Amino acid sequence: MRRFLTISGVMAITLATISGCAEYGGSGHEPKCYTLADCNSGKECGEMVKCVDGKCDPAQTENLPCRQACASDQDCPTGMHCRVDVCVVDGTCADVSECWGLPHDDCVGSFTCNNGLCKYECADFTSCSRDADCVLADKGCCCGFDPDDYVAVREDMLSQWRGREECQGVNCIAIACLVPDSIEAVCKQGECSVGIKNDDWYACYADSDCVKVAADCCGCRNGGGEKAVNRDFEEAYLQELNEFCAMVNVDCASYDACTTWGAVCHQGLCTTLREKCGCGDVWDPVCGGTGGLMFTFGSECEADCVEMPWNYHGNCDCAADCDGGLCMRVCADNGQSYWCGEWEAQCNGQTVHYPGECSEECDVCDLLGRPSIPVCGEDFCYYPDMCYAECHDLEWWHHGECLPGEGQWCGGIMGQSCESEELFCLLPPGCLDCTGTCIALGSCMQAEDCIGQPLGVDDCEGYWTCAAHTCAWVCD
Repeated sequence: MRRFLTISGVMAITLATISGCAEYGGSGHEPKCYTLADCNSGKECGEMVKCVDGKCDPAQTENLPCRQACASDQDCPTGMHCRVDVCVVDGTCADVSECWGLPHDDCVGSFTCNNGLCKYECADFTSCSRDADCVLADKGCCCGFDPDDYVAVREDMLSQWRGREECQGVNCIAIACLVPDSIEAVCKQGECSVGIKNDDWYACYADSDCVKVAADCCGCRNGGGEKAVNRDFEEAYLQELNEFCAMVNVDCASYDACTTWGAVCHQGLCTTLREKCGCGDVWDPVCGGTGGLMFTFGSECEADCVEMPWNYHGNCDCAADCDGGLCMRVCADNGQSYWCGEWEAQCNGQTVHYPGECSEECDVCDLLGRPSIPVCGEDFCYYPDMCYAECHDLEWWHHGECLPGEGQWCGGIMGQSCESEELFCLLPPGCLDCTGTCIALGSCMQAEDCIGQPLGVDDCEGYWTCAAHTCAWVCD
């Protein structure tokens, strides 16, 4: 259940904790000047000591006219304004309305007109002695919805907080403000502060309140999930999880499903980036980042959510260099090609769909209504069906697996031979000293490949043909 503050609102002005923005604590600022009146007490015109960089500088002066008639502020020189019908120095006043809009200390407070001078007083919104002194209030002028949209102020200063200068004239839509259950106003070291409720394992106010933990008994190192809790309750959460896991048998996967982006605080609850961004449960990691700082995201959705460029479709730890050659390439079930083969696909929590790179043409090969026909491809890689060679625009040498040593270099000036009698060194036509390729004896792609192979022939005049990728002698 959530609590409601009956405060109007849609606009937020960030205060207090962000450098350079207004504070809402007590006073204590060093005296500094903002107007000529701050440096020339009691004077409304004449020779004036100038305010330079927040300090009165007697070495710099300017002479402003006295009794200059005016109908509006625009009729007066810079540093003066129109009071009734005469120009007077900014910072002097007969009424507090002459002070509104003047520069002042960087804190929330209000102007007063005392002894003819404008004075800005920082309000003490936060001093306290007990939790009951404090209440939650909108950080901006209107309603907020997330924990960081709220501040804690003294209860007796709530009306003044809502009516502070920057909120005057702001029109808010009248709605009931929804305050997250996870936060409350507390008195901490004499100051009202926004605190996290101690009875909520997942409550948070900032990302730093949260830490990632295992979501199940496997843990992300063994293909399990991740979740986030308030770091103050990490030990209690893990103890309860371990007690549960000790009573059950689980079958864990063998891949690493850990992401490296930290836990986040979203709408008052600790959560993972995947949950915050609504990316679903599919594990299809990408590796992104710049320089030496790389992150593993559970999916493209997560990387896009934080606008992080990625350059590898997989877990960063799986992006290993390999030198196994073209025959190691595989297409995984997630539609991604992995150049380091089955190991790389499994490292990323994927299974191999078919050999070679992924393509739309190859996706249809598993729909063939016939028994598989394994072949040794033109690239001397094994394909469990000829369709997977042909969809990559490859011919094939013969049925079955490639033989050991098939595809290796042979011939040349050194006369390198193939490693077994099952192989034949196929040389370019008419070039006996050229480098050739070892092929399975009797295999071919064209009739010329059969010439010179030590094959038995019928006792007749004839010629070689290549039928179904097999050398055949045809009698005339």
